[in-house]
Amino acid sequence: MTTQRRYSIAFVFITMIVLSLACTLGGGTESAPTETPTASVTTVPTDVAAATFDPTLTLAPSDTPGAPTNTPTATATPIVGSGPGGCVLRGTYIADVTIPDGTVLAPNAPFVKTWRIRNDGTCTWDTSYQLVYAEGNQMSGPAAVNIPAAAPGQTIDVSVNLVAPGASGDFTGKWRLRASNNAIFGGYTVVIKVVGTPTPTATATRTPTPIGGGLWGGTWMTDCAGSTCGEINLVQTGSTVVGTYAGGAGTLSGSIEGNRLSGAWARGGSSGTFDFWIEDSGLRWHGNWDRSNAWCGQRADQSPLVPCGVSRWYGAWTTLCGTANCGDMTLTQSGDTVTGSYAGGEGSISGTVTGATLTGAWSRTGGSGPFKFFMTGGGLQFQGNYSTDQEWCGYRSGSSAPAPCLKN
Repeated sequence: MTTQRRYSIAFVFITMIVLSLACTLGGGTESAPTETPTASVTTVPTDVAAATFDPTLTLAPSDTPGAPTNTPTATATPIVGSGPGGCVLRGTYIADVTIPDGTVLAPNAPFVKTWRIRNDGTCTWDTSYQLVYAEGNQMSGPAAVNIPAAAPGQTIDVSVNLVAPGASGDFTGKWRLRASNNAIFGGYTVVIKVVGTPTPTATATRTPTPIGGGLWGGTWMTDCAGSTCGEINLVQTGSTVVGTYAGGAGTLSGSIEGNRLSGAWARGGSSGTFDFWIEDSGLRWHGNWDRSNAWCGQRADQSPLVPCGVSRWYGAWTTLCGTANCGDMTLTQSGDTVTGSYAGGEGSISGTVTGATLTGAWSRTGGSGPFKFFMTGGGLQFQGNYSTDQEWCGYRSGSSAPAPCLKN
């Protein structure tokens, strides 16, 4: 074989190899595979009021600071429109009335947490609706408490009695609302910081330390004329006091003037006024609800007042006393003691309240004698007498004179 022929065969062989490699490594005309579309993402409701979980799958309470939070295993499901009859459930947080987040408390300190909540749904909340413990630190709170009734658009205050953990640290408890059909909605937190060592247990020889400052803070045992008011838990901030009673079914809010706490109560869709007068010791108080119904209280280690409660004589009255022209009367009350003036300051009276009766003595321009007044008309009127057989009665602004005026 000649040298030229050998070169020709080698060239053909190399050419075939190059062509083969070009076919193997080339891009070709085949299209790249189409990317598989991703599955659509399910939107999780971000509005707390639009999600629910099984309240039985909640954390056990812990007094250990910084304890890990375990997420409930129940799947959140929307409940908007799932109220009784298909109405919309939505409870909007407005404000912390008491114990704002970050409040510092002593170990084992009792307190009342109150949230202001607006009914922004279409359901009418009745008194079968409840605030329920959800997760985090339960802080010795109940599993559930009833809330005041609220129509759509109405704002209410919802309270629960709690106790700070015994150890120092930061603690968070979560609470929700439960409708009458057991649907869970809303979301509200209590966040406190516990600082210090546990407070010693109160004894009969030591005045209990008020919570929130002042004499009114803390827990009271009460009697309210057969209405089963039970314990009252109060928080005092300056001259303002708020609290709950009857296991959280009732709420109180009021202001302090001297030794007197007066304000408004609400319970089971009803409401009215209250007046309490505290003793100098800060251990017991006389009082009333709706001016004439007895309501009194004492610390847990104290005996109740006997008699319990006094009617409210405090304030201005228009009075009638026959031809003597007694005119307007202004009274000041401190517990069961009442003093005042009448007839443009010409006359004065002083007396003692027993229940709804005020008994004492009057004096005017050199004369004096006894008087006895009997409250009536829901605390807006009184019938009575002076010098035993002379009529003397009165009424508050917005009311009218009682008939008859004389009562012995």
